[in-house]
Amino acid sequence: MICLFFSDVRVTCIFSEECVLPCTFTHTGGELSVQWFQQDSLILSLQHTGNILNNGNLQFLSDDVSKGNASVRLSNVDTRSKGRYRCVVNNVTQLYVAATVEAPIRSISMVRSELSGLINCSTREVYPAPVLQWSSEPRVPAGILQPITRITPARKGLFTVESVLKQLNYSKLNISPGQTLVIPCRAPKHLQSQSFSVLWTFSRENQTTDVLGYDSWSHTSRKVWDQAELKGDEALKGDLSLNLKKPTASEHTGIYTCEVSGGKTRHLIQTRVKIPDGKPGEASLKYHLWMLGIVAGLIALLAGVLIIKRYRAKTAEDVEAGSNLLPEASAKHSVAEVKKDESAMESRGFCAALLLLLRTCVSGITTTKDAHVTCLFMEDCVLPCSFRPTGAVVIHWYKQQIPVHSYYYNQDQYGLQNKHFSGRTGLFSSQIALGNASLVLRRVKVQDQGRYKCYTSTRKGNQETFVNLGVKALIQSVKLEMVEEKIICVSQNIYPAPELTWSTDPPTDTRNLQNQTRRSSDTRGLFSVESSIGLMGNVSQHVYFCSLLSADGLQVWTASLHQQDELFAEEGSAFLVPCIIPHPWRNFTLTWTFIRSAESLIIFTYDSRSRRMVNLWEGRAEVDVELAHVGNASLHLLNPESQTHSGFYICTLHSFQVRHQVQTHLNVTLRVPDDDEYDCRRSWWGTAASVFIFLVTVSVALSRCLTLKEMLLPDRQAQDEPRRKVLESAKTEIHRVTSITKQKLSEDPDHILPHSPIENSITDSFTPDRPQTPTSAILTLLTTDEKENERNELEPESAERAEMEIVIHTFYTTFENATPELTQINGFR
Repeated sequence: MICLFFSDVRVTCIFSEECVLPCTFTHTGGELSVQWFQQDSLILSLQHTGNILNNGNLQFLSDDVSKGNASVRLSNVDTRSKGRYRCVVNNVTQLYVAATVEAPIRSISMVRSELSGLINCSTREVYPAPVLQWSSEPRVPAGILQPITRITPARKGLFTVESVLKQLNYSKLNISPGQTLVIPCRAPKHLQSQSFSVLWTFSRENQTTDVLGYDSWSHTSRKVWDQAELKGDEALKGDLSLNLKKPTASEHTGIYTCEVSGGKTRHLIQTRVKIPDGKPGEASLKYHLWMLGIVAGLIALLAGVLIIKRYRAKTAEDVEAGSNLLPEASAKHSVAEVKKDESAMESRGFCAALLLLLRTCVSGITTTKDAHVTCLFMEDCVLPCSFRPTGAVVIHWYKQQIPVHSYYYNQDQYGLQNKHFSGRTGLFSSQIALGNASLVLRRVKVQDQGRYKCYTSTRKGNQETFVNLGVKALIQSVKLEMVEEKIICVSQNIYPAPELTWSTDPPTDTRNLQNQTRRSSDTRGLFSVESSIGLMGNVSQHVYFCSLLSADGLQVWTASLHQQDELFAEEGSAFLVPCIIPHPWRNFTLTWTFIRSAESLIIFTYDSRSRRMVNLWEGRAEVDVELAHVGNASLHLLNPESQTHSGFYICTLHSFQVRHQVQTHLNVTLRVPDDDEYDCRRSWWGTAASVFIFLVTVSVALSRCLTLKEMLLPDRQAQDEPRRKVLESAKTEIHRVTSITKQKLSEDPDHILPHSPIENSITDSFTPDRPQTPTSAILTLLTTDEKENERNELEPESAERAEMEIVIHTFYTTFENATPELTQINGFR
């Protein structure tokens, strides 16, 4: 078996445009078939007959695919075009292509609301959903900005991102009519080193008009207002301030916006300009004339009242002088004195009231609307209050007549402070002399919300400022879990109470969900929300969504849960635990958790922002983080074991105000071998057993042979001794007979010799049935002796071989009776 591994070719496709998926191969002739798969679905096929099957918006790039180019063109790309593609030629995989889809950010809109003072930043129809971040110059801590961001789906799977931020302050210019107005604007430093363009606009009463445009590349300006201009030399250095000659109140009071664009940066600066109507000092003169008129009227009124009082007192004295009711003159005198004292006291009271009224009129009357401040639970908050500094000041903060904080004699006074605010209030001591009487309220509680009064008193008068304080505890998390036959959604520590809604994918009628929601509050005043719904049919057929909407509508948190069917894997075989994200996220955190026997273990974590990855199952499991960025966060088990890897696998993805979870129960079973594998294993064991038995048999036979040889050697020597003596005597006799025969033959060639006794004995012993001559007897004796020697030499060998065959046959018969299955193994005998 040959395993081939392919690395994915990564292609980025632009939304609604064309995209090419590459695939090349070498064709040597013959039949040709090409197939393209998306995931596991066949979307394009070219058969050897020339027929083309097309289930998608794909077409081959080349008219003649047989030349080795099987690349395809993907037209009208949308979000469904993302995924993993596979190019197969003649049933052989040639290439994998991982396609991602992007709808790039083409524009960013920033709008400021005049009524609420909120800045709205938005971009539309982008994919994947981008991350929106706020910052300021000069920089302020991130906790002070507190933006509210919402990501909502748009058409064809795209996203719209909107973020709202409370503006800390804005630039405001007050100028007298007729003066030259300079509205400041400076390009960011990183744009000054490259070409940029600037556009000045003017807004008033929801109408916006262009004022002036400038391009740094061509050094050209486009004027709409004749009285507006830029200084060309200063513009090249980044100073884009607008010079407005002879502005008038009726035409030039409003908001001026400087928009600087360069590369992928869009920088906006807004300035509110207020030009008073009339001549310089005319408004101030009218104000003082009105004040003098009011004061004169009040003086005349008080003078009339004093005259009436004095006339009444004189009349009372006259009446008492002519009365005879009082007997003594001393009594009359006492009554007259009392009346006179009372009249004097009333006169002094009227004078004091008049002086207070005059003091108030001279110092001016300031009327302001209530300020509104929203504070976060258990965080510090500032309640604004300012006054005109003139020496010593007295500051009192109240909440509905409850003393909150006091300051006089140049120090904080806590004697009258309510214990509810003890240790949680303070002023900006170093800024009081500058007119800042703002209150710092630390560790804000729900009970702190309400209307606060800031009272300040100086030599020039008193002032009261009211602040409405609101408290909210943001939604921090939404937990979604499955308990028995219900899906439970829980969120805690929220204020005010949020709104909870359910939905499913594919969509269902919410009335069939049997929603049961319960809200409760704790001693701190925070709310907890718990809601449950019943499962609908097969749990794996739906994805359940629980959404929480904050009371102000600025926060939307969503949690989703998908319970997959139980999966089965074979021990030792690689397996993929799927986890598909509903839509790709740019910034997210991925966590894989394994649960077995009520014990939870985090086996894998990944942060897309820092690209930091922690794998506790290194070598046993892995995740392709690049595929996770395009929506596939599946876990790849390399060599699962039944005792170690069977259990619950939970894939959790976190992003901004979104949490998605996929739960899967995996059962790893023991591997059952098939018949071929069983025969292969049995043949291997049989061969090993045969080799072992053969070695044992050879060892036993050799040892047996050596033993027999040592035992037979003395017996052979004893048996060969008589024969050796006979042969020696026979040889002696043969030499003698030979010499006699030669002598007789030399004398008489035809003479026939008689047999000697020895010759007869030899011939009788070897050839008893055949008469022999002396010569033939000698030859027969020699031949017989040689054969006898050969036979004697072979006898031990034959005996040893017979003994070995007996031993081998005995071992084989015994082992064959013990293990009959060995007789089925080919080649064992």
